Amino acid sequence: MVVTQTTFAQDDFRIKILTTEANESFTIPTTGEGYDYTVNWGDGNVSLSQKGNSVHTYADAGMYTVSIWGTFPRIRFKADNNATKLQRIDHWGDLQWDTIFYAFEGCSNLILNADDAPDLSLVTVMSGMFKGTTQLTDIKDIDSSADANMCFYSDGVFQDQFFTACGGTSIADCTNVPGVQIIDDTYDSSGADAGTLNITEIEADTILLYPNPVSTSFYIKGLTTTSTVRIYDINGRVITEQNIQEDQAIDMSPFDDGVYLVEITTEITSVTKRLIKKSN
Repeated sequence: MVVTQTTFAQDDFRIKILTTEANESFTIPTTGEGYDYTVNWGDGNVSLSQKGNSVHTYADAGMYTVSIWGTFPRIRFKADNNATKLQRIDHWGDLQWDTIFYAFEGCSNLILNADDAPDLSLVTVMSGMFKGTTQLTDIKDIDSSADANMCFYSDGVFQDQFFTACGGTSIADCTNVPGVQIIDDTYDSSGADAGTLNITEIEADTILLYPNPVSTSFYIKGLTTTSTVRIYDINGRVITEQNIQEDQAIDMSPFDDGVYLVEITTEITSVTKRLIKKSN
C-alpha cells in the first residue's frame, strides 16, 4: 500500500539513494521472513506494512532520502545495479538487526554519515557486511566485537580501522581474534600494533580450502592441530560445525549449490574463507 506523506519517523533507518534517469526504480532488498515495516521514499510517497522487498519508481532523477521504520531485521544488497544507487547511511535509528551478513555487498558508492551506531545486540555473524564498498574508508562507529571478521571482507582499504573499531573509546573491545580478511581483502594494518591484531600474515595465508569450488567434499590445508570449523550459509546460519584435522574431509554433498563462509578456529587464530559449492 502506497500513501502520500512528507514527514519522517523520529528514529528511523535513513539512507540517501541516487537515481539518474526518469522512472527509475529502487528496491529495498530483504532476505528471509519476519518483516513488517514502513518506507518513506522521500518523494512524498510512503509504503506501509511491507513484508519483504519493497520497490518504488521515481518520476524524476535525483537524490532522495529514504526512511525505514518498524520491524526490519536485515538488509541484503547483492552487488548489482540497485546496490550502486545507495550513496549514504545518514542514521541507523532504533532498528534491531539480527544479522548483517553481506548486508551492503556491492554498494560501491556508499559512505557512512550516520550520527549514531547500529543496534547489533542480536548479531553474531558480521562477515561481508561491507564487501565491495570501495568508497568506504571509515567504519569507526561500528562495534565489531561480536565477529572480528565483520567489515574487513571488503575490496576497499580500511586504514587502521580494525584497531579503531575494536579499541575506540566509545566502542567495546574485541575479545575474539580477527580473520584472514586482513590479508585477502586489502585491510591496511600500518600503524596498528601486531599484538592488537593478534595474527600474522604467515599464519593466515597458510590455511587454504581445496578443492574450491567443491562438488562433494573438501579439505583444509595448513592446520597443525585439531581445529573447530563452522560453515555459514548466505543468511548467516551455521549449517555444520565440527572439529577436524588437516587430512579429514568435510562433506558438502547435503547442501545446495552456492556460496558459503568457512570459519576455522585454531589455538592461535581464527580465519574465514569463502567456499563455493558447485555440483558437477
